[in-house]
Amino acid sequence: MGMPQRTHTAGASAAAVEHRHLEALVEGQGRVLEMITRGMPLADILVMIARWVEAQSESGLVASLHLLDPEGRHLLRGAAPSLPDAYNDAIHGLAIGPRAGSCGTAAYTKETVIVEDIAHDPLWMEYRDLALPHGLRACWSTPLIGSDGGVLGTFAMYYRHPRLPTEDDRQIIRLVSRTAILAIEHQQAEEERERLRASEQRALLQAEAERRRLHDILMEAPAVIAVMRGPEHVYELANPLYMRAIGRGREVLGKPIREALPELAGQGIYELLDRVYASGETHEGKEVPVRLDRAGNGTLEDVYFNFVYQPSRDESGVMDGILVHAVDVTDLVRARQQAQESEERFRTLADNMSQFAWMADETGFIFWYNQRWYDYTGTTLDEMKGWGWQKVHHPDHVARVVAKISACFQSGTPWEDTFPLRGKDGRYRWFLSRAIPIRDASGRVMRWFGTNTDVTEQRRLEQQKDDFISIASHELKTPVTSAKAYAQLLALRFQKAGDARSADLLGKMDGQLNKLTKLIADLLDETKIEGGKFKLQPSTFDYGALVADIVEEVQRTATRHTLVCELAPSISVTGDRERIGQVLTNLLTNAVKYSPRADRVVVRTAPGEGEIITSVRDFGLGIAKEKQGKVFDRFFRIEGKEHETYPGLGLGLYISAEIVRRHHGRIWVESEEGQGSIFAFALPLPATPEE
Repeated sequence: MGMPQRTHTAGASAAAVEHRHLEALVEGQGRVLEMITRGMPLADILVMIARWVEAQSESGLVASLHLLDPEGRHLLRGAAPSLPDAYNDAIHGLAIGPRAGSCGTAAYTKETVIVEDIAHDPLWMEYRDLALPHGLRACWSTPLIGSDGGVLGTFAMYYRHPRLPTEDDRQIIRLVSRTAILAIEHQQAEEERERLRASEQRALLQAEAERRRLHDILMEAPAVIAVMRGPEHVYELANPLYMRAIGRGREVLGKPIREALPELAGQGIYELLDRVYASGETHEGKEVPVRLDRAGNGTLEDVYFNFVYQPSRDESGVMDGILVHAVDVTDLVRARQQAQESEERFRTLADNMSQFAWMADETGFIFWYNQRWYDYTGTTLDEMKGWGWQKVHHPDHVARVVAKISACFQSGTPWEDTFPLRGKDGRYRWFLSRAIPIRDASGRVMRWFGTNTDVTEQRRLEQQKDDFISIASHELKTPVTSAKAYAQLLALRFQKAGDARSADLLGKMDGQLNKLTKLIADLLDETKIEGGKFKLQPSTFDYGALVADIVEEVQRTATRHTLVCELAPSISVTGDRERIGQVLTNLLTNAVKYSPRADRVVVRTAPGEGEIITSVRDFGLGIAKEKQGKVFDRFFRIEGKEHETYPGLGLGLYISAEIVRRHHGRIWVESEEGQGSIFAFALPLPATPEE
């Protein structure tokens, strides 16, 4: 009988313990729920949960709760008040995974993980050295699954000896897990509500700031802006430029447009605003004329606007007004009208001038001709635009003209050339053509303006003149040669007769005949060049010997100057020895003639890259910069008070330049007025003279 009695007593005692245990659990849960409802910090609630669980254990239970980071990859410290700080620090930030201890694995697999013995379980292989030194042998971890199915964190129970959970332990795990989930989700909900409240507040502040900013922008915008509300188009806003556009001193805010701007009646503006408001469709206007009483004296003034009427709507999408955005283009329109009038005057002048005229863009693409061009060529702009003008050029001259004008277009230098153009009757006439670049303020070429002047009659007269000069030169050459021979013969007779005075006079006469011979020779050379009959007789010769011979020859007559030579080692040149000597003679005699107050002229030769360079330097009058580009032109002569005593036809440098060019060389001048000049030419090595 005693045994059953004892068993009954033991059972009653166990039931009482279980009852107290359940009461304690419920009481603890109640305290946790109270903390949640009071809005206590989540960290404090989690510590309370851990302490609550640990208080129910008689087996040395140590509880911990971890939270999962927002990315769902690492465990963060939640609450583990009874675990050593060193262990908590080591676990904080642990990456979850399939073999990451109890908690890391539970969070990864979303399933409860029971580890009976940390020392031997493979899940703890990489982490047992963290747990065992702190006496932790068993660990059961449960994932905290939120209402959306995502992992919020883990709840773990550690023991200091290996063991498995009982049914009571599992009941505690379920109860504590639900409570922890409730606390975490409540906290997250509160944080989300706080974020939403903060976001709404920021949105309100931003909306207000945006409204103020928009108002400031509209008021300060460099455009005419107004806002009108309602079907009567009542002014809500009008920026300073709008007020300036309609005339200062007006009061428009709060007034409908028909009252604020009565002079617009009959101009279609009211009706246009009504249509935009009724249709809700944007309207744009370009250079629309509006007559406004801007002076306030009843006199209407024409003003031009580019504008947009933009419908505006309230939050529900209902039309509530119109935004007016406009630009006052009155000055632009008037300037264009003036430009059109000016252009019309220009076209009238251009179409009635005697010359052909044309314009091209910065690349040389011609986009306009005057009427004279079309009258002569019988063409149209479509045929001639761009580079179409080549169609009416003489085929023998096209390549040369294109090459020269293209170089000028590229360099931005003025262009001049003479060539024949075909008329609509099929006959060619000669034209002198020029083009100059039109530049902007920065010096960049904007376009080109060119003219073509008919010089057919002028060329005919020049040809007649050249023919006369050629004939006269040939006719003069024989009697001059005879006169020179007679003068020399008479001089010898007078010398033999002892009449020194007469012999001297005949010697001077011979000198003047030499000058006349030189003039006749220049005229003959010029007519040969112009007639295409100027020929070279090439040979290979010692260039240094030629220079020495010419210097010696000129030195005989240049008694007041010393010709100083600085010559390079002798070198062979292929070319016309007599013509190259003619160039050097001309440069030396010019240097002597144009440096009357100096006593020396320097002659220098020096090898260049594939060429021999010869220069003649004088210390005389010099040449002005603006005239240096013309010194090699036909019949060009230096003019001025100081230069009137230096006679000549202006052909020497022209002929010299032609000789050098036909040897495929180059010739140039460097000079400063009052400081003398350097004339130089370069001949290629080996030279290929033009036949």
